[in-house]
Amino acid sequence: PLYSSAASDVYKRQVSMQELEISPELTTVLTDYYQQFLKTDSQLLQQMQVQHQLSEQLEQRTESVSSLGEEIQEIAEAITGKIDLTLTRQIQSLRPPVAEQPDTSALIDNYSAVERSSYSLMLNVLRISMLSQQIRETQNQDLLLSIRENDIREQESMLRNAILVIKQHLQNYPDLMLQADLLQQQIDSFIHLVVDDDNSVYQLRIRQIEAYEQSQIVQQQGLDILEILMPVSYTHLRAHETPEHL
Repeated sequence: PLYSSAASDVYKRQVSMQELEISPELTTVLTDYYQQFLKTDSQLLQQMQVQHQLSEQLEQRTESVSSLGEEIQEIAEAITGKIDLTLTRQIQSLRPPVAEQPDTSALIDNYSAVERSSYSLMLNVLRISMLSQQIRETQNQDLLLSIRENDIREQESMLRNAILVIKQHLQNYPDLMLQADLLQQQIDSFIHLVVDDDNSVYQLRIRQIEAYEQSQIVQQQGLDILEILMPVSYTHLRAHETPEHL
């Protein structure tokens, strides 16, 4: 595809050489080079198609990460809102001083812990989403590995600790525990989408970089063949040209 003009030129020269009755040995050599060039050109087209497919998959995965991150934020906010509502209703149902009521005191402590952990969780999700965008823009595989094993794993650890704290403080609230279980499931899916799945943002980016590097190798092979093929065919054509060819 990138060499179509050059390939056409070489082919025309090959036909001209046959018409000029160039030696069969030279024609065979040039034909071999031409076939190698066509093979390289076909490989380059395949690599370009692979890169295009990977780009589309990476775009879809990134959108899924963003969407799931928003869902996690909403669930965390819902848990905080529900425990806040429960606390408000329980306080309103008790006579003062409410601070001395053991049930209310425990609920206040639970609410504070859940609120802090929920905000921490939402912040960690946001940071991982930003890191997934950074993965898409990174060109170096060593840097990609560092982002995954250092930055993302650190945020993942804090994320899982936050959901653990939330669940510990919601043991006596079955309806909120269901929300917390859903939150944990969504977090697991979120991490898989970013780094752990075979088609995660991380893995797709790795394959994208490898495909690009391979296409550069194939492209250079095609250029190397052209550097040999075109001067040789041109020189021999010139040597056999007559006025009628000019």
